[in-house]
Amino acid sequence: MRRDRSKIYHENMKLREENARLKKKIEAIRKKEYRKNKELTKDDTNSDELTPNSEVNKLLQSYPSVPTEVRKNLLFGAALEHQLKQNVRNIKSHKEKQIFSRVIQGRILKKYRLLTKAKSFLSSKMFKSIKTTSSLLSYDRNKNARKYFIEKKVTDFYLSDENSTQCPGKKDTVTKKGEKKQQRYLNDTLIELHKQFINKSNCKISYALFCRHRPFWVIPPKIDERDTCLCKHGNFGFTVASLKKENVILETSVGELVANLCCKPIKNSCYLRKCHLCKDKIILYDETKFDHMIEYKKWVSKKEVRISGKTKQEITVKITKKETIQVIVGELYGCLKKAIPKFLVHLMNISHQFKIFSKLKNEVSENEIILHIDCSENYCCKYSKEVQAVHFGASRQQITLHTGMMYTARKQESFCTLSNSLRHDPQAVMAHIMPLLKKYLNENRSIDRYFTFLVR
Repeated sequence: MRRDRSKIYHENMKLREENARLKKKIEAIRKKEYRKNKELTKDDTNSDELTPNSEVNKLLQSYPSVPTEVRKNLLFGAALEHQLKQNVRNIKSHKEKQIFSRVIQGRILKKYRLLTKAKSFLSSKMFKSIKTTSSLLSYDRNKNARKYFIEKKVTDFYLSDENSTQCPGKKDTVTKKGEKKQQRYLNDTLIELHKQFINKSNCKISYALFCRHRPFWVIPPKIDERDTCLCKHGNFGFTVASLKKENVILETSVGELVANLCCKPIKNSCYLRKCHLCKDKIILYDETKFDHMIEYKKWVSKKEVRISGKTKQEITVKITKKETIQVIVGELYGCLKKAIPKFLVHLMNISHQFKIFSKLKNEVSENEIILHIDCSENYCCKYSKEVQAVHFGASRQQITLHTGMMYTARKQESFCTLSNSLRHDPQAVMAHIMPLLKKYLNENRSIDRYFTFLVR
C-alpha cells in the first residue's frame, strides 16, 4: 500500500507539472495571436482612412456638376472631423477629456441631430457626457480661489509659532519629493488645533480637510520629546480636566472652554471680558456635585530642607513639583471661575506677541535686524576617553548653549554661542548677544535698529 501510494503521488505531481506547462504555453500562444490581430486591425484602419479631400471626392463622384461653395463647405466639415479625431487621440488627462467633450456639445448640434457624427471618434463615456450635459465650457474660478485661500490659511495656521515649534537641530529635517524642510512639532493635538482654527479664523472646514492640508514637515511630537517650557497656567488645564472627569462642567479641554466663553473669531475685547456679546457668558456647572471630594494635579513651588553633600549641614532650597491635592468640588470650581479672567489675559498676551513677532519677521526693512534667542539647557562635556571617577561628583563640566535665529531683509541665519558660565540672567544673555551684534552690524552697515525676542 505504501509503495502504491508513493507511485500515485509521484504520478500526480508529474501530471500537475505537465498541466502547468501546457497552460503557460497556451497563454503565450493566445497573447501572440491577440497582438497579431491587433496589429492587423490597426493597419486596416490606417489604410482605409481617407484624407478629407479624397473623402469629399468619393462622396461627390456621382454628381458631375457641384458648385465650388458646396464643395468647400463639405471639405471644411470633413477636415474639421479629421482634426477632432486627431485631437482626441492626443488627449491624455481626464481634465482635457472633460474640456474637449464640452467644446463639441451644444444645442445647435442637438437640434440638427448631428451629435451622432461625434460617436465615430469619441469613446462611449465621452459621448454620453456630451449628450447628458448641455452647458457651455466654464471654469469655476471662485471655487478654486476659495480652495486655494482655505489651503493657504490652514498652512499659515500650522506654521505659526503659536501652534508649532521649529526643531533647533540642523539635522532635524524631513524631505518629500525632493523638497527639504526643517521639522516643526505641533504644540497640541490635531483635534484641539482644529477647534482653535475654527474659533480664530471663523472659517468652517471639516477635520479631515484640516488634517489633509497639514504641511508634511509639521509633525506630532515624538515620545522622547518633552515639553519643558510650560508656564504655571498649566494648572488651569489640570483644573478643567478634573472637573470634567466628575461631570461638573461640559468642556473637555481649555480650548473648548475658551471657545464657549468668547466670540468667533476671538477679539481682544473678548479676552478682556469687555465684549458686549460675550462678557456675560459663564461656564455651565452641575451644582449637585459641589459637596463631593475631588483629586487634581497641581504644580507647586515650595521650600525644602536638605543636607548639603559638602558641608553636611542643613540648607533650604526652592523646588517645583507636581502634587496631587484633595479638595471639595465647589472650592475647585470657585478657583476655576476666579482664574478665568487672568487666564484669558494670558492667552491674549500670547496671541499678541506671536502676531507682532510674525509681522516684524515678514516686514523687516533694510535697516533692521531681528534676533530670536533662548538659552538652551546646560550640556555636560565628555572626554573621548575618561577615568571612572569622572562619572561621579562634580567632575563633569557643563556649558551653556545660547541658540537663536537672525532675520534681516535679505537672509535669515541660525546661530549658537557657548560659555562655561551657567548664568541665564539678563546680564549673561547680553554678554552672549554683544559678539553677534558686532558681527552682523559689521556685515550690514545700513542696520541702525535691532529687535531682540527672548523666549521665556
